[in-house]
Amino acid sequence: MRRAIYQFRIDKFFFHFLFKIRFPIFAKINTGFSRKMKTTFFADENYAGRLDLFLAEKMGISRSAAQKIIRAGRVKISGKIAKKTGAEVSAGSKIAIENSPEKNPAEKLNPATNSDLKIIFEDSAFLGVEKPSGAVAVPDENYPTENVFSRVRKNFPNLKTVHRLDRETSGILLFAKNAAAASFLQKQFAARTVKKIYLAAVLGNLSVKFGTIDSPVARSEIDRQKMSIAVGAKKGRAAKTHFEILENFAGAQLLRVKLETGRTHQIRVHFAAIAHPLLRDEKYGNFPAEKKLKIPTAPRLFLHAAELEIISPATEKPVRIESELPRDLQTFLQKLQKLT
Repeated sequence: MRRAIYQFRIDKFFFHFLFKIRFPIFAKINTGFSRKMKTTFFADENYAGRLDLFLAEKMGISRSAAQKIIRAGRVKISGKIAKKTGAEVSAGSKIAIENSPEKNPAEKLNPATNSDLKIIFEDSAFLGVEKPSGAVAVPDENYPTENVFSRVRKNFPNLKTVHRLDRETSGILLFAKNAAAASFLQKQFAARTVKKIYLAAVLGNLSVKFGTIDSPVARSEIDRQKMSIAVGAKKGRAAKTHFEILENFAGAQLLRVKLETGRTHQIRVHFAAIAHPLLRDEKYGNFPAEKKLKIPTAPRLFLHAAELEIISPATEKPVRIESELPRDLQTFLQKLQKLT
């Protein structure tokens, strides 16, 4: 018997209806203090070049990201603050980078720096790391050194980034051991041939067991830190999310989610758009509704990158990597099961 697969498309009328539904976000209170972290590099004896290029190479970040760090006054060359992004770095120069204060000092120190990172797959070309929730995946202007990439690179000096995960998301994160492997892997992501499976818990109960959300995603015009569904004349990037209900609870569901595309916050935006936001989502969630339905408070965003299948540059054969649901989310599921 053929199973019915329902497809959701967000049109103007549906978006207008959803726009009237409010999803308040609880603001965090900034208290406490954060300690400053510093990373130091030394230029090789034969090195001569620009500071921004030096940082981009050493930290594995873009040149523009390196320039932002320099302009923020967080880089010193041999003890003096660098005033120009093109400042000269000569042989033996000591380059010190100071991390910016955390935007929310009340948060715990980034898990990428205070806990062990588990390598769950490795061959001669690339490796898969189990990223904890709360850890920044790759360097940016706010976390140039306190991130998973920088931590792993200490043991793999030629490490290259392949893709990203949201800070709040846990699960499989890939890194390449060299530039050629990175290019090979990145082309698969661009061609959408990588199989990416997530486990997510959503608010409410979807009426269909299988479904697809096919709606373009764009940067929000109201809040530039968020994404939204692109409607009308607004241009967005194509985004398609497939899902299957794995388990039903009172007021919530556990889903197996397959991404056909990989846009920023795609899963979170898509399910919020059909009025079933992910549980404990501080950007797109509906905390008052969770409380009204008497859903236990999740320890954090319930989104985990659980499975990834990709062709290895080393063997040119498919490799399947799996990551078990973290203990904190397993415990939360047990609470939901007891209330059902």
